Amino acid sequence: MRVDSGITEGSEISMFYDPMISKLITYGEDRPTAITRMSRALDTYRIDGVEHNISFLRSVMDHKRFISGDISTKFIEEEYPEGFHGYPFTTSQLENLVCAAAVIRYENVRRNNSINGQLASLSEDIPSVASMVVEVQGKSYEVEFEEVEDDSYGQARITFFNTSHDVNYEWQYGQKLLDLQVDSNVASIQVLGQDFSGFQLQYCGQKVNVQAQTAIQARLAEHMPEVQETDYKNFLLSPMPGKIISLHVAPGDKVVAGQQLAVMEAMKMQNVLRAESDRVVKSVECKEGDNVSVDAIIVEFEA
Repeated sequence: MRVDSGITEGSEISMFYDPMISKLITYGEDRPTAITRMSRALDTYRIDGVEHNISFLRSVMDHKRFISGDISTKFIEEEYPEGFHGYPFTTSQLENLVCAAAVIRYENVRRNNSINGQLASLSEDIPSVASMVVEVQGKSYEVEFEEVEDDSYGQARITFFNTSHDVNYEWQYGQKLLDLQVDSNVASIQVLGQDFSGFQLQYCGQKVNVQAQTAIQARLAEHMPEVQETDYKNFLLSPMPGKIISLHVAPGDKVVAGQQLAVMEAMKMQNVLRAESDRVVKSVECKEGDNVSVDAIIVEFEA
């Protein structure tokens, strides 16, 4: 495995050049071996503070056509004609996430119980079989976590949906990488952050919010109000940093789905920005020649 990087702390990555922070390279005696090593490298590659394309690259590593080597410069255009919409987890990968959440919660409780002088309400007993409710991508799993009686640390039997999995893991509170083996499946899952009820994980480059709670906590959580997210459907936002080359609409214009709204220059290419649906333009928030940042409002539509 090799990483070539042309930046150091304090470097500025300008919008006028390819925003490449590093080049990741793996090799092996044959193509499948090199791809397997690349998948492992992408899973353990931690990048904070900026957006990255690890999720897409990880999806490419699993693509049958890419694995076969029957590719061309039109690979992305032909295989992702509608764009990339996130890494699609398989059933076994979802099981890995469930087991990872159970491991993190169990080890957190174990650590908390080792701290003296806590308020009694903050401590939680660890029974021989710990029960919890894990939620991954909107689906709930009733999980039982049982430590295997063994001299070595990091072995458990985790059961959900009436199926038991033998799990081996290496992780302690505060570590950023959880190495996990669920039955015969090996996974490396990054722990990006955690709060009182769950964790933010990154697996196969995809960021995932998971919940891991006791049954009582899960029942009470159903009564908590949901935080309302800002709705950006009435805006055309800049997909990346770039320069507005031309604008093709004005306030009051009626536009139809697919109509060209603006052209911006980014990554040495001109990118056409089109309307996603039939709308009426309320305002245009920039002018030709402006440099805009990612998610900057370019056009606002009538509600």
